[in-house]
Amino acid sequence: MKDYAYFNLHKRPWHKNRDEIKCFVVEQGVTHIGKNAFSECDKLASVIVDPSNPIYCDIDGVLFSKDKATLLAYPKGNRNTRYVVPATATTIADHAFFSCDWLQEVIFPDGLADIDSWAFLGCDNLTKIVLPVSIKYIGYGVFYLCDKLKEIQYPQGLDVSHIDAPASTQLIPY
Repeated sequence: MKDYAYFNLHKRPWHKNRDEIKCFVVEQGVTHIGKNAFSECDKLASVIVDPSNPIYCDIDGVLFSKDKATLLAYPKGNRNTRYVVPATATTIADHAFFSCDWLQEVIFPDGLADIDSWAFLGCDNLTKIVLPVSIKYIGYGVFYLCDKLKEIQYPQGLDVSHIDAPASTQLIPY
């Protein structure tokens, strides 16, 4: 599956059916899932991966790298308001939580090192983020358009100068 530029999403083969898609099944032979593959699939509640797939796996309907170290995509239509990132995760990929409007809280594991750019772009209902001590890198625009985000707690020494959150968001070192 190729990458899809955000401005060309209408070129995805399933674009006409995007409002009906509730589950993606990743078969054994799939070796690449392109960027923005699931964008605009507002009802997508789960991604299921064939256990014999060599590249990907799912944990409770959330797409991960096979080694479970990188969270690749949280389904936009998952209606849970709280998500606990598994302890195996060290990286959250770019756009992983793109426009997940149901989420109000995300709990990060100790050991999470990287949150790539735009990871939580448009998560309208996030209110508070507590970054773990293990975090080493925060990409650009990670919390852009998270309009209800009031507080981000982060470990002393982490460079947060480029975090793009609403002006009303308090950045609180601990």
